[in-house]
Amino acid sequence: MECTVILLAGGQSSRMGTNKAFLQIDGETVISRIVREAERLGGEILLVTNQPEEYATLQLPHVSDIRKGMGPLAGLEAGLMASRTEHNLLLACDLPFFQAETGERLLMLLNQYELAIPQTDGRCHPLCAAYRKSLLPKVQKALDADQRRMATLLDAANAKLVEGEDPRVFFNMNTIQDYQWMKRIHKGEGHEISAD
Repeated sequence: MECTVILLAGGQSSRMGTNKAFLQIDGETVISRIVREAERLGGEILLVTNQPEEYATLQLPHVSDIRKGMGPLAGLEAGLMASRTEHNLLLACDLPFFQAETGERLLMLLNQYELAIPQTDGRCHPLCAAYRKSLLPKVQKALDADQRRMATLLDAANAKLVEGEDPRVFFNMNTIQDYQWMKRIHKGEGHEISAD
């Protein structure tokens, strides 16, 4: 399947105190792990960042937000504008347990829907979700109206909420405690986690 992985690397990591994309698991950075899994999907990987010099070692094509400071929806806008494919997978840069199989299932749903967003325990995960390029005008309309929440698209588009995925896939790290917990889970020492 022709697809583009849009990798968002625009967060400030203010609660973490360091760039969480470069935290390490078994000697490999979180973002390198995500890229490795994303490569299994066979499409282009496009980095959306306003600090491209920080990610130069990844050697990925990159774009910057057109609307600075407007959050991940603006990152999705920049990614969809640059994408050359109709099927796109949006990923945050702090998903240490992301698996290509999850991405593939989400992308397949774009044959029937404009977007496919996983939902676990009643919570949506728009930063690990699939979006059609044709959704771009609706993204731009939301941003024009200063509606920055990703959930805005659920009401505006033909969306599929996807149940039944492993919640660990959507676990993202916002604090040092999250990072320590993630390392324990990775080593098999932790307990069940939720995708907060």
